[in-house]
Formats: sequence, structure tokens, C-alpha cells
Amino acid sequence: MKTIIHNYIILILLLTLGACATNTVQPTAWVNKETEITLPPPLTDHPLQAQQLLTTTYKDKSHSLMVLLDVQKNELNLVGLTPVGIRLFTINYNQHGIQSKHNLPIPNLPKANQVLLDIMLAYWPVSTWTEHLPENWHLEETENKRVLTNNQNEPVIEITYTTEQGTRIPKTILHHQFGYTINLDNMEETAP
Repeated sequence: MKTIIHNYIILILLLTLGACATNTVQPTAWVNKETEITLPPPLTDHPLQAQQLLTTTYKDKSHSLMVLLDVQKNELNLVGLTPVGIRLFTINYNQHGIQSKHNLPIPNLPKANQVLLDIMLAYWPVSTWTEHLPENWHLEETENKRVLTNNQNEPVIEITYTTEQGTRIPKTILHHQFGYTINLDNMEETAP
């Protein structure tokens, strides 16, 4: 009898582990209060490393932090630091999902998925986003601007770019729906 129960427990555990291993859910983020989208996988053919000072403005209050962005073939790593270099958080996005660690409690810090949405909208190619946007939503791009519009053709997120040393770099992310602006000042960036 003990052997049967033991084998039954092992079978349940194996089935549970198997279900966890095969049931990977793609991360999502909110683009407005009603619409959640799936983030594209962190796959890229163009490695990127960037050090940026981000200044976020929301409801007439500004906050600054340094971020270190490292994008490799199938993984995105983001580290947030205070302006004096104290580690606030780390975010890792790979084929296993998003893992985040907060080193210091920070009130009103957005979820990792929301941070990744802004970064990936700014850096990932428009073609990567096409299948992840809701019906009749569009991500359109000109030389110095990228705009995500909803199904009523209203701007949701607007990203402006500047060119430094022949490389197009995001400068401002304006989220019309959530009412915040992120100004990005590049400290250093390397891309092929």
C-alpha cells in the first residue's frame, strides 16, 4: 500500500512539473487602462548595451535613475541604480519569462513588465510588434519618431529619437494614456 501511495505521489509531482515546464506564458503589459498586450520575446540579432540617465515626470514630479541595459541574442537585462550608484532593481527577461529583484523598497515603481514595454517599444523593430498589438492598433515610425496609436487612431505612446554618431537613439517616451514622460540621456551606448 505504501508503495502505491508513494508511486502515486511521484506521478502527481512529475505531471505537475511537466505541466509547469510546457506551459510557459508570454509576459504582458498594459498600454492603457483597458488594453493589455503580450510582450514580444527578447530575441534580437542586434546586441545592445546602454547606460542611460532616465528622468521620469509624472504629475509635476520628477525622479531620476541610472539604468544599465544589456540585450544579447535571447536575453534582456536591465539594472536600475540611484544617480549615486546604489542598486535599486534588476530585471531579466529571457525564454523563461521575467524575473525581477528589488533591492530597495521604492514606492510607485512600475511593474517590470511595464518598464520592459517602454524599453522594447523604443528599441525593438516595428515588425516585431505587429503580431502583438490589438486589432486596428498601429506602431508607425518616421526618421525621428515612433507612435503607437489605438483603434481610434489616438496616440497612446510617442517616442522621439535623436541621432548620435550615426546611431538612432530614443530620447523621450511620452505615455499619453498614463500621463508620464521619460527623458533618456545616454551616458554610453554601443550597438553594431
